[in-house]
Amino acid sequence: MNAQKKVFICTMLIIVLVLVFMLSRYFVPPKDNVEASYQPDSTYRFVCIYSGSSDYYKYSLKEGLDKAAEELNAWVKFYKFKSFEVDKHCEALDKAIAAKVDGIITNIPSNDAIRSYIEAAHDNNIPVITIESDLPDSKRISFVGTNSYAFGVEAGKLMSSATGGKSKTAIFRNIDGSRFNLKNQGFQNNIRNNPGMSYELFLAEEPSIIGYTNTAQSIFVNSPQIDSFFCSDTESTLGVVRAMIEFNKTNNVVIGSGDSKEILKYIKNGIIYASLVEDPYLIGYLSIGNLLKYKKGESISECVNPDIIILSKENIDSVLSARKDKE
Repeated sequence: MNAQKKVFICTMLIIVLVLVFMLSRYFVPPKDNVEASYQPDSTYRFVCIYSGSSDYYKYSLKEGLDKAAEELNAWVKFYKFKSFEVDKHCEALDKAIAAKVDGIITNIPSNDAIRSYIEAAHDNNIPVITIESDLPDSKRISFVGTNSYAFGVEAGKLMSSATGGKSKTAIFRNIDGSRFNLKNQGFQNNIRNNPGMSYELFLAEEPSIIGYTNTAQSIFVNSPQIDSFFCSDTESTLGVVRAMIEFNKTNNVVIGSGDSKEILKYIKNGIIYASLVEDPYLIGYLSIGNLLKYKKGESISECVNPDIIILSKENIDSVLSARKDKE
């Protein structure tokens, strides 16, 4: 074999290896962030992308996805990120659209950031289902998650029970006013006819645990009349509780949201009165079912609302026992 042929063969081998490497990495984030449930003869390829702070939520969501994939013969890839990893979440969405998957399931860690990807998926004939939180004015085909207004109503009932119908509650709004609207409306409407209960809205400029800790600290200093908090997401729940502990205000009542290990610990210790959560297993299962129906031309519900789960000191021991080794 002459030198020219050797060079040509070596060059082609290098090109092939580079292509294989690129394809193996394309549409695959770091291994600890992606899991797949493959059905070898499945017709449709779906992707679920979720960013959040609860490992248990991700675990259960994946279980629901897997069960639906097994029963309904689907191919599902699951991306999981921390709640603050919005850039990675968007990158996974971008790669899913580029790969022309048959459907996308995503939560909404950032309204503005995710909206454009939902529009892009729609423009590429890729249906999107939102979970946990919704963007009803986007081009998603369906939302699977708890009803936000009902969530707020239930929180109002819990606040009334916890305080004996006498409270001055802090609730949060973010800069664009959209993040907590329906949950806040449900809470406000529930307590409106109770003369012993009132609320004040506080601006959360930075929707992060640190941001909410800072806001709660400011409330303790400047609004001493506040004796309770309605926290409609995990970040605000943890931020408020950390500020309560720092300022020795653990007698304040917290109706929170989420089921991270830290939140469960605070419920067990009596610092959080109750936390409202979704059933992630059912959400994962129903989302795959909805995508398959849509792809087959069947009608689907625009909103699918599983029941709200309430975690409190009364049931926390059984919850912790059931979750052992699952986080």
